[in-house]
Amino acid sequence: MPGQTVGGRVDAYLMMLARFGHGRPVHYLLAAVLVGLAVAIRLLIAPQGVGLQFVTFFPAVTLVAIFGGIGPAMLAAVFYPPFNTFHYSAEALWSGGVFLADEVVVCGAIVAMQRYYGRYIATFGALMRATEAEASARAAAERANRDLLAAKVEADRRADRAERAEARLAEALDELRALLDTVPAPIFIAQDPDCHSMTGNRATYELLRSPAGSNVSRSSPDFAVRRSFTVFKNGVALSPYDLPVQRAARGERVGEEEVELRFEDGASAWIFGTATTLRDRNGAPRGALGAFIDITRLKQHERDLTAARREAESANDAKSRFLAAASHDLRQPLQALSFQVGILGMKFNLGDEPLLKEMEYCLFGLNELLSDLLDLSKLDAGVVAPKVFAVGDLLAAVVAVHSPGAEAKSIRLRLVPSGLTARTDRVLLERILGNLLSNAVRYTHTGGVLIGCRRHHGKTWIEVHDTGIGIPQDKTGDIFVEFKQLGNPERSRDKGSGLGLAIVKRLADLLGLEIRLSSRPGRGSSFAVELPPGEAARVAPPPRPVVLQAGRTLRLALVEDDAALRQTLALVLEEVGHRVVAAASARAVIAGLGATPPDILITDYRLGDGATGIEAIAALDTAFGTRIPAIILTGDTGPDVVRGIADHGIHILHKPVKLEILTERLREIAQNPSE
Repeated sequence: MPGQTVGGRVDAYLMMLARFGHGRPVHYLLAAVLVGLAVAIRLLIAPQGVGLQFVTFFPAVTLVAIFGGIGPAMLAAVFYPPFNTFHYSAEALWSGGVFLADEVVVCGAIVAMQRYYGRYIATFGALMRATEAEASARAAAERANRDLLAAKVEADRRADRAERAEARLAEALDELRALLDTVPAPIFIAQDPDCHSMTGNRATYELLRSPAGSNVSRSSPDFAVRRSFTVFKNGVALSPYDLPVQRAARGERVGEEEVELRFEDGASAWIFGTATTLRDRNGAPRGALGAFIDITRLKQHERDLTAARREAESANDAKSRFLAAASHDLRQPLQALSFQVGILGMKFNLGDEPLLKEMEYCLFGLNELLSDLLDLSKLDAGVVAPKVFAVGDLLAAVVAVHSPGAEAKSIRLRLVPSGLTARTDRVLLERILGNLLSNAVRYTHTGGVLIGCRRHHGKTWIEVHDTGIGIPQDKTGDIFVEFKQLGNPERSRDKGSGLGLAIVKRLADLLGLEIRLSSRPGRGSSFAVELPPGEAARVAPPPRPVVLQAGRTLRLALVEDDAALRQTLALVLEEVGHRVVAAASARAVIAGLGATPPDILITDYRLGDGATGIEAIAALDTAFGTRIPAIILTGDTGPDVVRGIADHGIHILHKPVKLEILTERLREIAQNPSE
């Protein structure tokens, strides 16, 4: 072997020799060859008589004994006597005998030496193998010891790491518990799918009124307060099996839920939150985590807010009813007074008399205030009728109304013509522009007022510019507050009611229109109202005034429970050429009409015995078997009343109404009774 030493090779060779001498056939052949070789050498050296047998045969026999063992060696030794038979002298025989004895001794010594050396080699080999095994065992033991030391070091290192990890885990758990206890929301932790063991944070125990660290599972027998409250969802009591965390622990998907805890002492708590399933490595449910928010205060606030809203709505309804009743009661005599002034103007032509002008001025002021209140009622009712119309006609109508006021103050009121169209509620938009123009004329003393349309920032606006007193920058928000007037602490009626711009703001919000304002004190103001575009093709031309044929009169039915107003209104209508059948109720009017239906029915909304104008109209339609055109003339400004009349598609005029407006509406209905 490459790594074998020289001594090892010699020992191996000697062992081979020891094993070689076992008298095999090849050994006998070797003996014969060596004997023949010895004989040849002996004959070549000297004649036979010369005593050189020991020189040639002794080495041959020795070699045969070494390599072949004692058997071949003795065979080789017996060759000497035959070879020596050529001389049978005493010396030859003695010499042969000595040679043979010497060979026997040498061969025996060689064989004994070989056996001894074989045992030595075997013992030495076993010793060497034992030494090698001991060295291997020692090396393995050293390696094992080193491995054991390394394993011990690694085990110590791992134990140290495990100890540090355990300490960190304990610290982390403490921090987690502290964190959970710091969270003001109740947190439930179910530790098994059946929720027999459930813990929580501090907020949980405070919510459930249970000791900190205790088991708060509803299904656990050791839950001390398991009977102290009941859980409700949407007003239905839940069993422990149906609670959010219990359902999540079984693997159900639980979203945001709101439950109520009703305690035996009458107290209630509301919580809102979610629950999430906790799963093991195989994905099987092993518990759940529920996080909830205590919304008890929010619920209380909601209840308080609901109660406050109800109170506010009740107060607002009471206010609306009061305003409607007050407006109705005020409009009744005001309407009669308006018609009476109109009759005076027609009969006595007193339009230029100071007393009549003062009466008309008072009526105008009262009418403006009641109209503002009426607009607020319309806003509360939400009555909006969008239509497409020509903007130029609308602006011309608004300017025509306010031109006399501008002329009386010697200021210019200029209109920029427009060919645009718009689609919105024309009446409400006209009211917005009327209020803006009224304010502009009222607060402009020199210069003038301009109204027209202009494009700005991609939109079309109707702008009203004036050179009036202007508005301070810090007061621009106050002017849209109801009854808030700048520079009118004495509440002079010459400066309006304080509702005009508030109505403008509410009307714009109702129509979804934007309002812009810019003003400089002493330089004037500029108001702009967004104009929603319309389609010109859908604009219908304004109807031409219809004049009744000469000598023709309308047969009118009038239902009004206020006797003074009924008499005045009947007198006015008869003065303009109509025939009137008036009564306090629908039944009385039907009796007075006989078998002939009227051309138009005029009725108040609120009649005696709780009846309404809508019911009076229905009664006349039923009595005569046909739909009779009707006008409800009312001083009621309640939102429900306005909305109810609009829903029935009945013409409505609000008291006080001017005589010319009433007669114009009668003419329109007479021309188109189906509308």
